[in-house]
Amino acid sequence: MHVPFAYRLKAAKGETNTNPTEEQKEAGNYKMGHIRFGGYRMSIENPKGSTRSGVDRNGQPWSIEMQDTYGYIGQKYGTDGDHFDFFINDDADLDAWNGKVYVVDQVNPKTGEFDEHKVMYGFDSEAGARDAYLSNYEKDWKGLGKITGVDKETFDSWLDSSKRKRIPFAEHSIPREAIAKQEKKPVTDAEIDKALMQEVMKAPAEKGVQFVTDVEEGQKVIDDYNNSGQLKRMAVRKNI
Repeated sequence: MHVPFAYRLKAAKGETNTNPTEEQKEAGNYKMGHIRFGGYRMSIENPKGSTRSGVDRNGQPWSIEMQDTYGYIGQKYGTDGDHFDFFINDDADLDAWNGKVYVVDQVNPKTGEFDEHKVMYGFDSEAGARDAYLSNYEKDWKGLGKITGVDKETFDSWLDSSKRKRIPFAEHSIPREAIAKQEKKPVTDAEIDKALMQEVMKAPAEKGVQFVTDVEEGQKVIDDYNNSGQLKRMAVRKNI
């Protein structure tokens, strides 16, 4: 019997030790809840509502109340060699989620250089993912880098392309090519007819079509052959 995501998430969060020692956090050997969704197995480090804390690179302690559940997925590693980090939207049904996956290329707040990836999963928009990310950090946090949203298939292809991720998501060829393909404008009928006109006016005879030298004659040829679609397909193939 299928147990709804919300119930499984509640149970997994309840299994997580929300007050581990610094030594346990460093070793990653405290009790965590686990949940599966979308083909991933996520280990929950900090449930929504818990306090995430640590010591920064300058030896200063920090803490923040989590607005979203945070953890990692196994068998994949970020630039720091640690497991791959996920923020999930607790209010979404991640079993049925088919929206975009947003990846934050987090930067070093002092240098602005790429630091590591943070995945925002289950958020409806880039703005929603950005707001959620920032809500889980201190006020005036400067670590927000570029956010890139892609469909889940593209994200999974990138995730499976290597075990350890070393470069910003936005710079990787897999998301870049997918986004370029999505942003390509659809070819309009007017563009097709323009390409066809160019083809007809410069091409030798094909299937009884005579060589034409002016626009009016070319338009007549287009009108005569548009029903079959043959010349239109030829023009699109060669020119668009």
